[in-house]
Amino acid sequence: SSGINAEWPLRPGTKGSFSMLPIFLTSPLGILATSIILANNIRDSGQDLKAGVKTLANQMGVKSSLDFYSLLLLLPYFQVAGCALLYQLNSLLYVLLLAPVSLYWAAKPHRSTNPNMLTELFPDTLFHYHLFAVSYLAAGYCTFV
Repeated sequence: SSGINAEWPLRPGTKGSFSMLPIFLTSPLGILATSIILANNIRDSGQDLKAGVKTLANQMGVKSSLDFYSLLLLLPYFQVAGCALLYQLNSLLYVLLLAPVSLYWAAKPHRSTNPNMLTELFPDTLFHYHLFAVSYLAAGYCTFV
């Protein structure tokens, strides 16, 4: 049969047995993609507020948005660690070597005195996303091949 396989979260060979592994493995990149969107919203919050556009950054305010942004940068590392330990995927633990870089980027907006900090937030987040994605995919390749 052709089309989408509706059994993607099932463990191969075990009909009816649900596994959270695909969700755990894919959501860190989704969380970081959300941080890219939030960084863009934070950067444009002043213009959006004047134009009457409602975004999450406008609704939360800049400080709370930056706190949420920091959480979004750090959350994937906890998820990768939990997934690696829960499913015994030890090569994923190499991704945790990037955690200090994420801590730096997560704290950067809070300690910056640069008035252009919000404009730098978006490219920094894109760079962080690509760095995480490449290391995560490499660790995943080592795990499953």
